[in-house]
Amino acid sequence: MVERLTNHIYPQFYKKRKKNRASKYIKIGFVSAFFRNHSVSKSRKNWILKLDQKKFKIYIYYPENRFDQITDLIKKHADHFINDTNIDQLIHRISEDSLDVLFYLDIGMNPMMQILGSLRLAPVQCNTWGHPVTSGLKNIDYFFSSKLMEKKGSQKHYSEKLINLPGIGIDYNHADLTNIKKPNILNKSNKTVFLNLQSLFKLLPQDDHIYLEILKKLPNSCFWFLQGRDDSITSVFKERISKLFQKKGISFEKYSYFHPRCQHNEFLGFIEQSDIILDSINWSGCNSSLEAISLNKPIVTLPSACMRGRHTYSFLKVLNIEETIANTKKEYVKIAVKLANDNNFKNSVINKIKKNK
Repeated sequence: MVERLTNHIYPQFYKKRKKNRASKYIKIGFVSAFFRNHSVSKSRKNWILKLDQKKFKIYIYYPENRFDQITDLIKKHADHFINDTNIDQLIHRISEDSLDVLFYLDIGMNPMMQILGSLRLAPVQCNTWGHPVTSGLKNIDYFFSSKLMEKKGSQKHYSEKLINLPGIGIDYNHADLTNIKKPNILNKSNKTVFLNLQSLFKLLPQDDHIYLEILKKLPNSCFWFLQGRDDSITSVFKERISKLFQKKGISFEKYSYFHPRCQHNEFLGFIEQSDIILDSINWSGCNSSLEAISLNKPIVTLPSACMRGRHTYSFLKVLNIEETIANTKKEYVKIAVKLANDNNFKNSVINKIKKNK
């Protein structure tokens, strides 16, 4: 649909573009609506900041009006920083800059990215896993992913040609732990705290039973979550999982806590007060898992077939931790319970994190 519309409106930008051979530099552009303190920039900013400026001319295109210290940092490193929320002006500006390569960091997170990505604005156009699914767009040539996150045969999930970078595919800075704020959690008890850090919309109904299975084996436990951006998201999740617990005569409210959305330093404090991290299934944690690793928290994960469900798996592989990677939901529950009951096992995992991170 997007391609049909933009082909009608901008037919001139569906033509092949000749490579630029006049410049001694490689002119590379990066487009994102999240050049600020956001998970996309946290995981991708070093692709920009560590480029050799003797070889590259860096163009940043930012179709947003939210700015912070990360924006300033990226702007300082760029040769050209274009901030424009007018889609028509931005399209023409990118085209006129005669880039060699254009990188989209997160097609699918913002409507303007899909419009831009549908057009041919540079001879080579690339996508990556700021939003971890294929663009499905004909004018995106390559998808840059991670060797550890992809499986044999993963190409079938992409319309782009898949390029697997070594390891996890990004150069990530550990979280700043110097200003952690301890959250005020009134009902914190001596129970084992299992924390799921993911947005509630990532937690699917077919996986709700995992919490119930853990509780059956470990009655002295509780489950922490972050409230959704919208109250309705939290309400839907609570209602759904409460019904499951009620069928077994158990009050979900008694064993759960939903923390209000908060500043990043309090978010880190929230992680710090937990015992074990439960990764979401089929849409794995990325930044949140890396921040939990920074705080030496053991994470249970169950990798799925697609890259979006294999982020935490890849991080644990880098840390040489196989013990908390499950192959089935049953094994996922078993590992979670073992981490709670077996201090030697839990400490061995934590020591591996400390040693290898």
